Amino acid sequence: MITVLESPEARQTVHPLSVEFYHEAGRLGLIGEDVELLEGVLFKKMPESPLHQSLVRLLQRLLESVIPAACFVDRESPVTCVRSEPEPDLAVFAGAPEDFRHAHPATAELVIEIAINTRQRDLDKAAVCAGAGGKNTGSSSRRREHPRASRSLRRRVMDGGMTLPPATRR
Repeated sequence: MITVLESPEARQTVHPLSVEFYHEAGRLGLIGEDVELLEGVLFKKMPESPLHQSLVRLLQRLLESVIPAACFVDRESPVTCVRSEPEPDLAVFAGAPEDFRHAHPATAELVIEIAINTRQRDLDKAAVCAGAGGKNTGSSSRRREHPRASRSLRRRVMDGGMTLPPATRR
């Protein structure tokens, strides 16, 4: 951990990175592909467990079977925002993949973060995605073993009509 950031005074003086700087630093090879920009701060991506990857694949297949033809599902695709460029585990975007040849999507119809060992971090990331224009956000936690989703997500995933049952308590 970077101990200098433990001080509230120090955190107030940290200069956040812009999305433009993040893109340029990546283009120049100054930062690796193992980081993402959240609220102006670079975060190292966490390794994914086999369970995490399995859940992502399962949800991707399910989503692809029910989303409207005017949308597509993508995995770890950047969503460019004002101060962030999160890469949610899964996202449903309006349009076709070829619509984004020159720029990453700026919004998503649905974003999903799966939390196996990094619950708070993934919940924080899902909140960044929601603030970035994700119309519906959801997270899954090993602790509850079922998706935790926004109220509107439980009622409907997309305006097109896919419905999910309300989350059940165990």
